[in-house]
Amino acid sequence: MKKNNNVNYLAVCACFFLSGLAALLYQTAWMRQFSTVFGTSELAVATVLSAYMGGLAFGATLAGKFIHRITRPILAYGILEAAIAISALLVPVLLVAAKWAYTLTLGDQPELPDASGLGQSLFYFIVAFIVLATPTACMGATLPLLTRYAVTTESQIGARVGALYAINTVGAVFGTIIAAFFLLPAFGLLNTVWFGVAVNFIVFIIAVFIAKPIETQNDNDAVKAKSPTKTNTEPAVSQGSITQRLILPIILVSGITSFIYEVLWTRLLSHILGGSVAAFATMLASFLAGIAIGSAIASRIATTSQRSVYAFVIAQIGIAVTSMVIYHSLHLIIPDSNGLNGNIGIAILILLPATLFIGATFPL
Repeated sequence: MKKNNNVNYLAVCACFFLSGLAALLYQTAWMRQFSTVFGTSELAVATVLSAYMGGLAFGATLAGKFIHRITRPILAYGILEAAIAISALLVPVLLVAAKWAYTLTLGDQPELPDASGLGQSLFYFIVAFIVLATPTACMGATLPLLTRYAVTTESQIGARVGALYAINTVGAVFGTIIAAFFLLPAFGLLNTVWFGVAVNFIVFIIAVFIAKPIETQNDNDAVKAKSPTKTNTEPAVSQGSITQRLILPIILVSGITSFIYEVLWTRLLSHILGGSVAAFATMLASFLAGIAIGSAIASRIATTSQRSVYAFVIAQIGIAVTSMVIYHSLHLIIPDSNGLNGNIGIAILILLPATLFIGATFPL
């Protein structure tokens, strides 16, 4: 039975890798699609990214409210993957409606909008959130559902959550690279989205196939967990309550600063790598790769609350120090004359130390 559980867990990890791959395929394609409505200004791009991350947060919050009522988390995860695929196909249709609404409310323009003025900025945010709400909310709900299955003991919280987060982020790295360097140039926007839809439906089929044996075993574990046992858990519960009150505002501030750094580093590195889609994908893939490695390392460290607290503090100090080093040393780097391919190593070298610490934050 234990061997079957390990096989099933590996299958779930493979599914979550594919989920991350599809998610970044969509994000890369959506950024291109939204540019036809919003333009390519920094404010327009930032608005789309904000709506994307806001949808993820909303989905995770919603899943947290109802997760204890879900008795078959793997099946629910598969259904979410199918919902992501269907809603992703609706994004181009909704963007056509958004373009019509823009013309109706703000007036037609001979050129692409440049995001100037409060009216355009507010329009961008509302439309981006409405268009991306369903697929991104479904994406955000997937990690809580898989955590519901993967974590069966307290000692597994850091390790299993960190591993799932790392695997999903590795998939995102591959999705970014595949979309920017292969799918978009060779097959275009629509076919790139269809590729992501196919990946989502493959995950749906796998999840349905493995759901029954996984959740039968988990139901047995749940019964055992409900059996009365004499353990001294009161101090841990009290400590967890205090920790929750402290960690949520701390992680909020940490998330804000991490994305400020991402925007800043993207601006700085654009002077070395250029402003093309391939250059942006290189920077994003480098950022995500560091997060994946950092998360994988932290999942090995986060075995107890005490170790996690100390490591979390070190990670935050590490982010601050490495960010200052990046800012003050960037002017010393001479761009490679071989073009983008020669500069990929530069992006990785610059971003890796700081993103390792950023990736470690969540599992810790």
